[in-house]
Amino acid sequence: MVQQFPDCSTLPLNIFARFIMGYQYDYTEATNRFTPYFAWAKKTNILELQPEDFPQIHLSKPFTIIGRTREGHGVILLQLKNLKIKGMNHDDFSKYVGAIVNNTLRTADPSLDTYYMIIDVKDYTKDNFDMEGLKKLTPIFSNYFPDVLFRMALINLGFFASNMFSLVMMFMHEVTRKKIKIVKENVQLIKSTLLEDIDLDTIPVAYGGNNTIQLG
Repeated sequence: MVQQFPDCSTLPLNIFARFIMGYQYDYTEATNRFTPYFAWAKKTNILELQPEDFPQIHLSKPFTIIGRTREGHGVILLQLKNLKIKGMNHDDFSKYVGAIVNNTLRTADPSLDTYYMIIDVKDYTKDNFDMEGLKKLTPIFSNYFPDVLFRMALINLGFFASNMFSLVMMFMHEVTRKKIKIVKENVQLIKSTLLEDIDLDTIPVAYGGNNTIQLG
């Protein structure tokens, strides 16, 4: 793949590995999927971007890196109540998400080049919901960041969020869907689910842990 794209020799080798493994060692498929990623990476300079480069999004603290799993996977918390996609520039938001993911993966051991995502949907309302925005955002993870999700925990699901995510998950690959655990509004269930992979000192107090990190 490096030989086929000679001007991408400066990219970390684990990026190529993610595409090859993510598409089950089908080299042709991996190459076809890598082509639009590489065009996007060159256009956006995504590997050099920092979350702070998007202050209009970052200051609302939708994403927080809260620590690592026991094995060392970076843990990203997304609080949907702080995520206001409606009216937002979708291209900027896509780049912001890319910066968050890249920064998490960059600090991980290469053998643990995946992350654990916690999505807290508490207090998420239809005022924040933008189906078109979510439809554009969701494919980024599978198309541009294949094989990087270790596990996802959807927590504090109420009626609206349950319906919303049933729509969003329609656009996810089956492999991704199998990595998702859904937990309703119950602190003990949330705590026990997170404890399967994350130590108590890393889990925020709001979810029954000891981590006093300030959340948005």
